[in-house]
Amino acid sequence: MTTTRFPNSSYQPPVRFSIEPYSASNPNTFAYQSTIKRWPMILTNIIDRMVKINNSLLDEGGDHQNDKLKHGKLIISQISELKYQCARDKELGPIIDDGGQNLVLYNEELKKAKAANKSTWFTASWLFAECYLYRRLNSFFMSSEHWKTYDPFHEPKTSCLQASFPAILKLATTLNLSISNLDPINEDQLRTSFRGFLLASLWGNAT
Repeated sequence: MTTTRFPNSSYQPPVRFSIEPYSASNPNTFAYQSTIKRWPMILTNIIDRMVKINNSLLDEGGDHQNDKLKHGKLIISQISELKYQCARDKELGPIIDDGGQNLVLYNEELKKAKAANKSTWFTASWLFAECYLYRRLNSFFMSSEHWKTYDPFHEPKTSCLQASFPAILKLATTLNLSISNLDPINEDQLRTSFRGFLLASLWGNAT
């Protein structure tokens, strides 16, 4: 139950409502676009990067490299299957014990979703499905002794950081100038300037 507040009235009527989480079942939502376009692209890009690494391992040879190559092929197969399941609105399966965190929590939420008949890629809560996607992805790498320290997003994150450096430098310079011009130092103005910097960093995404 949520109370609606009326500033000019002492009467606060209770308002009862239920908001359903966004899901990919509605084509007119960001959730739907993420499920059919963004997630497949993310997974495809990871597969492409792993194929390049595997090709390098194949050229290098050696027992250790061959074992890593074998595990790499398995992970590529698992990611491809995950992509297929997502596109075909398959059931969100339980996450295997990979020694990672939140395993029990995820599987408990999956049971709740199944009980509510909302445990497929298009019917589950979009936010949970996205978190689940990355958790499953992480599980593939965590389950391999050769790949458990591999970050599938290292390359795009590094490229993004390098491309964003001019914007980062400009933001930092602007913040520094705004602080330098505070004479005497005003805590409220300092907080406002820093908050603006944080918001720009957060919502800029690439900055």
